Amino acid sequence: MKNEIILVGSYHFEQEEELVDKKEKEVIELVDHLAQYKPTKVAVEWEMSKEKELNIEYKKSKGDYSIDEIQQIGFRLAKKLNHEKVYAVNGQGEYLKKI
Repeated sequence: MKNEIILVGSYHFEQEEELVDKKEKEVIELVDHLAQYKPTKVAVEWEMSKEKELNIEYKKSKGDYSIDEIQQIGFRLAKKLNHEKVYAVNGQGEYLKKI
């Protein structure tokens, strides 16, 4: 069986902080929808060499997510699915080998 990958793109939320505050319900609906696919891994745009720091931040987050899309979507989805970690990806396709 081939692995399936779903890529979800978004703009950088911190550019529209006021808009995201008003749209939190929609972010939660998106996360709930993505969770129905039962992903086994969640990867976010982050410097791959700093994945350890990413996961320190992920593990200490308790629903008090910052305004950025990494936490609003990535962390929220991974937490909902009880994932131990999230994966850092950033590049021109090489990251697909990692996940």
